[in-house]
Amino acid sequence: MLGTKAIGVALMVFGVLLFVLGIVMGPWLASYLNGRFKKAGEGACAAKDLTKPSFLDPYSDCEDCHPLHFGYHPFHVSNAEQHLQDPVSTKPVLEEKGPYFYRKREIRVDAELKDGFASFKAYNKWTFDESMSTGKETDIITKMDLGYLAVTTSTGGELNFVNSLLAALMAMRGQAFDASRVPSVVKANFMRLINGLNSFDPATMLSVVSELAPLFNAQTDVAAYMAGLAGKEFTGFNYNGLLSKRTVRKWFMGHPSFIAGLAIGSQYPACAAPMEAAGGLSMLEVCEGCEGAACHQHWQACSTCRKASAVKAGSEALCDELEGQLEEALGAERAAMVVGATCRLCTSASLFCLAQLPGEVETSGIDYNVAPVEKSRLGAYTVDQGCSDVGTRGHHTQYDSSFATPVWTQLAQGQSMPTVFDLLQFAGQSWCDSDVQPGVTCLPFPGTYSPAFQPAGVTIAGLEEEPAFDRHEVFVSQAMINVTLFPGEEVETKGIRLVRLTASESALDRVPWNEAVGVGFPVDGVQCAAFRKGFLAFVSRPMYLYADKTLLEDIELVTRRGQRVSPDTPDASLIADYETYADVETASGIAMRVRKRLMGSVALTTEAVPGSTLSTANLVHPTMPANVLLPVYWVEERAEISDSRADSFKDTVRLSEAMAPVCGVGVGLGVLCCALAALILARAFRRPPAASEGSETGSDAQKRDVETVAQPAASLSAASVLKPEFEPEPTILVAQATYTQAFPATTQALPAHLAFPMPGQAHFMAAGPFASAPGPSYHGPPTPTVLTHPSHVMLASGRTR
Repeated sequence: MLGTKAIGVALMVFGVLLFVLGIVMGPWLASYLNGRFKKAGEGACAAKDLTKPSFLDPYSDCEDCHPLHFGYHPFHVSNAEQHLQDPVSTKPVLEEKGPYFYRKREIRVDAELKDGFASFKAYNKWTFDESMSTGKETDIITKMDLGYLAVTTSTGGELNFVNSLLAALMAMRGQAFDASRVPSVVKANFMRLINGLNSFDPATMLSVVSELAPLFNAQTDVAAYMAGLAGKEFTGFNYNGLLSKRTVRKWFMGHPSFIAGLAIGSQYPACAAPMEAAGGLSMLEVCEGCEGAACHQHWQACSTCRKASAVKAGSEALCDELEGQLEEALGAERAAMVVGATCRLCTSASLFCLAQLPGEVETSGIDYNVAPVEKSRLGAYTVDQGCSDVGTRGHHTQYDSSFATPVWTQLAQGQSMPTVFDLLQFAGQSWCDSDVQPGVTCLPFPGTYSPAFQPAGVTIAGLEEEPAFDRHEVFVSQAMINVTLFPGEEVETKGIRLVRLTASESALDRVPWNEAVGVGFPVDGVQCAAFRKGFLAFVSRPMYLYADKTLLEDIELVTRRGQRVSPDTPDASLIADYETYADVETASGIAMRVRKRLMGSVALTTEAVPGSTLSTANLVHPTMPANVLLPVYWVEERAEISDSRADSFKDTVRLSEAMAPVCGVGVGLGVLCCALAALILARAFRRPPAASEGSETGSDAQKRDVETVAQPAASLSAASVLKPEFEPEPTILVAQATYTQAFPATTQALPAHLAFPMPGQAHFMAAGPFASAPGPSYHGPPTPTVLTHPSHVMLASGRTR
């Protein structure tokens, strides 16, 4: 009796626990997973997080890191010499090369955390991944020389550049220079010599030094030298200047430039000279001492002098490197002669300095795999870590030491392309700290680089499939603007369901709200970055996808698959290879596959002569057309979830999918156990009806039950066997009784009137020394069952009477 009650109570408790766990477990587990998703989307939200590898080196191989690769696709001018000889009738053929994949690592130092924003300095390390690439990083690519483009634009053309350079050379000799007395053919040849020097071809450089050597001899008759120069011809590709041959790595990482060093380094003497108006201070000293608005009146001069000082300081190391390279091709003596007549003059005369140009991807121009890290030269960044809102993670308030960047100024009515005059004027007033000039557009850095999006979360029904956002702003550093991504089709990667985010086809079309940042100039589909770069530079989708097709009329563009892209090429055929997208798992908000693809193009602008249609290549290439966009490269930022992290996430998916069924089973089993426990307890606590007249008392009934057990079965009446007290269908149990009297050795059958049908399955077995074989187990309709010995029978019902 007590055992039955204990079982009932235990079953009831167990059922209640199952029910409560089934109700509570689902919401708790959903809350746990949501917390994990939020934590995964956050950056460094505690001081200890700033010391973790996932923050200090976020693209490494650590457990919480996300490897990042850049696929570099330069455009090789395959008909360079033909185009240079006849640029009017011969279109440049631009062949896409690559991809050349480099893995990026961003190393962060001097990190601090305040109010959910991390401040740090950073530099990049790049490693070429040949296994992912098509080609080697030593492949030679021919394309527009960006150093040449920057110099000729900033000076207003080749003619102005040569005039300023000849003036500096004459000043070094202590002689005056009259540009009007030097024939154009002499200036053109002098420009070709500079181009030859800038080719970095050892044999060409040696030849150029031989031609320039008389200028450094005080006994040389300059007039006679110039006359002799007019009669010479410098032919061949290396003297063209406009197009250069460099290795893939140099285009990607940056390379030294003589033409940029000549243009910038030659300004240093003027920057270091004392000025009466400044009380004897030099412009460099004035710029060093001014702050904020006080610097605005010297803005352009300070910018020029800072660059000149940096070029002069870094030239000697670049010269050492160049000498080592020339020794392999020319020998030590000739190598020393070349650098002695050029870059070794930078220290003493500020002439022929070498300037390090930024790469098309690595904008510092420094290879930190070999170069020492100088923290004072590193850019500073302040980034939201998403601690209060995961959707804001990656938003910059400071980017590369700037809090805002000047990107555009209003052009004249009907003007679609900046002129040299526009660019030079902008350079003198492009500040954003205070007192921003009318018409100048300064942009902060509100976009994000983060792979985290706002998570939709988890409910008891499983992972949410709809995104928690209807758009997402991504910061594009190449254009210094935001691009809006919108959720679209469902895709899958590594067995995980994702939603693909893409920009609208009209994202780079000119509309009133985005023309103030140069979008849609000169035509829809591109964004003009000229005011930020200092020369005509443009950002677009690769292959001018979704752009105005007039951009393809003056060039021949060929994909790496051999497809010629023309104005008639449908955009649909280019989407797979050139569209930007982010595939996001909506519940966690994690971008598990990203392809950010952007193309850079350049163009020659018109010379600094009002009304002229000539380009800035006005000495060596006077017929080269201006304002024709030439793609120079496109780059793909590629990130994808690793196999191990994908497997881990799929475990989370399976857990979330099992959440509702398991909780449902728990609730159901809990209810079932409680119901069964209630039934058992109800029977256990049930009492017989009160005794009527002539009935037995409880003690009498108990006494009779004991006696029944003790006496032989033969003395039991048929009524007492066949008529149970409470149950209409009794169960017959056979138990072995102990007797003191002897019985016959023969088995006696139960009288026929004691044979009775039993419902369901009955199993009867005689026990004891007189037993026959076990009785049968029977399944089916009730049939008469005979007990084989009357002395081994015990009657049991649901409870003992």
